[in-house]
Amino acid sequence: MTQVFLFEHLTGGGLLEESAPAESLLREGSAMIRAVTEDFVKAKCSVDVLLDARLQNVLATPVLENARSGGNLTLHSVSGPTARDRKFAALASAADWSLVIAPETNGTLSKLNQSVRDCDGRLLGVSNELCTLATSKTATSEFLTQHGLPSPRGMQLTLGQRKRDTVNTDAVGWRHTESVSLFPAILKPDDGCGSVGVRRIARPELLAGIECTDELNATSQWRLEEEILGTLVSVSVVLGEVEETILPPCRQHLGGRRGFEFQYSSIIAEDALAARAKEMAERTVTALRALGENSPSIGWLGIDMILAEQTLHDMPGVAGSHVRSRDVILEVNPRVTSSYVWLRCQDHMTLPAGNLAEAMLQSATQACAFPAER
Repeated sequence: MTQVFLFEHLTGGGLLEESAPAESLLREGSAMIRAVTEDFVKAKCSVDVLLDARLQNVLATPVLENARSGGNLTLHSVSGPTARDRKFAALASAADWSLVIAPETNGTLSKLNQSVRDCDGRLLGVSNELCTLATSKTATSEFLTQHGLPSPRGMQLTLGQRKRDTVNTDAVGWRHTESVSLFPAILKPDDGCGSVGVRRIARPELLAGIECTDELNATSQWRLEEEILGTLVSVSVVLGEVEETILPPCRQHLGGRRGFEFQYSSIIAEDALAARAKEMAERTVTALRALGENSPSIGWLGIDMILAEQTLHDMPGVAGSHVRSRDVILEVNPRVTSSYVWLRCQDHMTLPAGNLAEAMLQSATQACAFPAER
């Protein structure tokens, strides 16, 4: 029986030394760890999960309760960082495969992936090179552009403590920022995830009024990029060492206080739109394959993009040179994403036992693709 260690940072004790995460992130993290745990159990694996002692109910589902009773699932509760780190190393070392789900913010995902490697564990995840690249939205955009893939125009900023009517940036002067003509623009943490801190800046002068709070840390690197109109799409990819399988593209539905928080996904029904998304994803994966030649990427990869809607050109008020609607790659997520939760519930795919977790294991061990759609 294959032994799998699962660690989701937000629910697995990663925040024992920190304040509580944004509610939207905790909701997504909880949904992801429940989904992958259920799928690995259904794939007849012996599963170990690290769990924050304060979040005992995260995995309280009928399927997982039965798995615990049957001995296929073991939950390891931790209440302190020392116990967490020791248990993490022990479980990763003993497992056949370790899957880490964590934010890229502050290099968290990269550090945890490396922790698996440091204890001679086998990581069901992407190479260190790909993870490092994808952690920075600016570096990712530059990489995509260099490989002929479309990406929004933008720049990296270091936002300093707000001063009256000015914005202090280390790398870019205010006048230069204004001259780039990115506005209306989207401001986001360069290493962010889950849309935390993302906001729309309609005019250049509004950038000066942003306060540096806990969410807008004064030392954080930020990316300011042009706003692109269109359909927000996520394409998930199951990576093998040689081959990959592009899963059905999903339309991303956002909401929340600023309108950027992930709410849910839905499979794209329009064939032409789905084909464009798959073609963009295939080109992106081909470019990314050049990274980490000594340590091939396996497991799960998410690619977020915006696809232009042709009807925008005919809408009143958005015609002419102000229309910024085109197909672009927004970012690459080097880990399991929230789309996993929605894709596993669909009947559009033919998978081994109808199970995405088993598909990842098969691709990792056999480097074989499987039919993505019926």
